[in-house]
Amino acid sequence: MPESLLYCSLHDPVSPCPAGYVTNKSVSVWGVGGRVEMTVSKFMAIQQALQPDWFQCLSDGEAFCEEATSMKRARKAVDRSLLFLDNCLQLQEESEILQKSMIIGVIEGGNVIEERLRSARETAKRPVGGFLLDGFQGNLTTLETRLHLLSSVTAELPEDKPRLICGVSRPDEVLECIERGVDLFESFFPYQVTERGCALTFSFDYQPNPE
Repeated sequence: MPESLLYCSLHDPVSPCPAGYVTNKSVSVWGVGGRVEMTVSKFMAIQQALQPDWFQCLSDGEAFCEEATSMKRARKAVDRSLLFLDNCLQLQEESEILQKSMIIGVIEGGNVIEERLRSARETAKRPVGGFLLDGFQGNLTTLETRLHLLSSVTAELPEDKPRLICGVSRPDEVLECIERGVDLFESFFPYQVTERGCALTFSFDYQPNPE
């Protein structure tokens, strides 16, 4: 499919991952067989096999915005994510197969604005192909706090590289994010609605062109 773009994300957005399985050396992912510990070398070997156009880098995504993240935990999430990014970039540089693939750097930091901004600024210094705003899924912070975080982070990112967000798919949330500089979204909302046994209906007026 030469006209299609292959993007590899780290987690399934409709299946929340248990917390407590990220270390300085690995990130755990979950599948039908249970937990799989993913080191940088193992992760990059998988990317070499898949040869995606874009792929999300490993990161510590457990400092969720829905919790009162401590400064210490937010700083650790950012430090780990930057370390994972640097290691993945080094292995990508050494791989002939992945020269055409682009790494998507991940912005972490929970709801601590200082760490969110540090994550954005430091990630933007690296040769990444775009940015993923992580930690907004299942968000229970106030709308004002959430939108302030989004606006502050996107203001630090270059406009010539795409900004993705994970875990946000509801139409009204998508529109809020677009207004604050987010470009790309996951499309799992119709699946979630279907799994709940519901249907989507929309009210609109359509005027056919008489010509």
